[in-house]
Parts: sequence; structure tokens; C-alpha cells
Amino acid sequence: MEMEKLKLIPLLKRLRQLEQKAKSLVLADPNLTLCQLRLLTCLQQGNKTASELSRGLRITKASVTGQVKDLQAMELLSLSPDPADKRSAIIQLTKMGKTKLAIALTGVDILETHISAQLTVDAIAALNQFSLHTEDS
Repeated sequence: MEMEKLKLIPLLKRLRQLEQKAKSLVLADPNLTLCQLRLLTCLQQGNKTASELSRGLRITKASVTGQVKDLQAMELLSLSPDPADKRSAIIQLTKMGKTKLAIALTGVDILETHISAQLTVDAIAALNQFSLHTEDS
């Protein structure tokens, strides 16, 4: 018996549609990107420097700097001098940043519940395993 192959093109198309739907349903601000949401989520665990965010998110420091500037302009982040390194800054969520992040994470939870209700336990496990595996790549 021949093994069934994954149909990648339709899957990627559907994932893109889900990403667009998720973005419109989840993000508390239409100007907020999914990459910026990841950065805000990383700050939920505590204040960090740009270097720490870069390592934690596995993106370049330049990408972090650009996102931080945009989020700071949106008044979602603030910067303060790093007492341990005067050349660096401590990045923290503002009150508005914490509020928008909480709204977005509530939306994520609702969307996860909705999507999970339409999948089998095995499909959810496979997708979760796939997403964990691809983060290491």
C-alpha cells in the first residue's frame, strides 16, 4: 500500500488564510504585526535588552531594534537605561502594551479553542509536534 503524501501547496494556502484570519481576530491593533506580537509576548516574562530579545526570538538585533522603535511609537513599549551596560537599554511593556497584549492573548485562546474543536486529537498532536520541530530548524 502506498503511503499518502502531504499536499503541501493547498496546506500552505490554507495556513496563509488562517494567518490572515488570526491576525484580524487576534491582534488588538490593526497596525500590530504577528512578529511584534511575538516580541510583546516575550516581554510578558519580564523586561529584556535588545540582545536578549534577539536571542529569545531567534531574529537579528537589527530586526528587534526596528520592531522596538515601531512599538515604542505606538506607546506599547518604553526604554530605560540599563544600569549594567550604559550602551544598552531595558525594554519593557507600557500599561497600554500590557493591555493590548492581554487582549491579543485572549483572542489567541479563543481562536485556538475554535480551531481545536474542528480537529481530531491526533491532528492537534501532529500539528503541535510539527510546530515544535520547525522551531528548532
